[in-house]
Parts: sequence; structure tokens; C-alpha cells
Amino acid sequence: GIAASGIGRELAKQLASSGCGRLILWDVNADGMEETADMCRQINVAVHIETSTVDVTNREEVYRCARQIDIDLLINNAGVANFNPFLETADERIDRLIDINLKAVIWTTKAFLPRMLEKKTGHLVCVSSVAGLVGAPGNVSKQTQIYVYICP
Repeated sequence: GIAASGIGRELAKQLASSGCGRLILWDVNADGMEETADMCRQINVAVHIETSTVDVTNREEVYRCARQIDIDLLINNAGVANFNPFLETADERIDRLIDINLKAVIWTTKAFLPRMLEKKTGHLVCVSSVAGLVGAPGNVSKQTQIYVYICP
């Protein structure tokens, strides 16, 4: 999962404190991810932590990196928000929001789910946002994609 800050960092710390023996952290922010790894090691000196700088919006990179590891739990929690008015949001920004908030979930799930099904074990957690259910001024582009994500 995305581990350099926010929910991803807190999830990693909680997993370390629960006695998790191995954590694999992915993020594009290598420095923040290493800070998270250090925090987890302080919480649980026995935890084995692997970090990889991975851009989860890059489908081929996700597939390549996923082939190198075997996991039992995937937590999809990458996400960004946009608080600009819809008509003032650049098309490129909307593309980036969809790449991170929706497509990254698809790429990581497609990369890891087949092995979980083959092993008949594993857990998949996709963290979403209340924005799909409750509107907020200026957040229409995220609300739309989150609604699609949680309410197919």
C-alpha cells in the first residue's frame, strides 16, 4: 500500500504493533516511506520490512513488481483529493485523480488477486472515501470516481 504518509503510514504502524511479521511498503515518496519503515521498526523490532518505490498508476510497473513478491494481505489505500471547482479543474488533474483513486486499485488488485485465489487464501482491502456517499463543495471529481468505485 501507499505508505509514506496519512492512512497508509497509520495502517503500517498498526500492522507492526499487532505483531505482523512482514510488511511490504510501496510508495513513490521514498523518503516518507523510509520514515514509515523506521517508525514500524521502533514499534516492532522483529518485523521484516521491505520497501519499494512503485508508482501504482503505472500498470506495467505494478505488474512487474508484484511478480517478485507473494502476499497474504493487500491494502489499496492510495488516494488524492481535489478541492477546486469542477470547471476550474484542469483535465490533466482529473486524469491524475482517476489514475490514482481508481486505476491504481484495479492494477494492484489484478496483480495480486490471482495468486490469492490460486492459494485459496488472502485478504483484499480497498480503502475508499466517504466522498462517494456525501457531497462536499469543490470535490465533485473525486466524489464521482469514488461513487463509481464503491457503488458499482
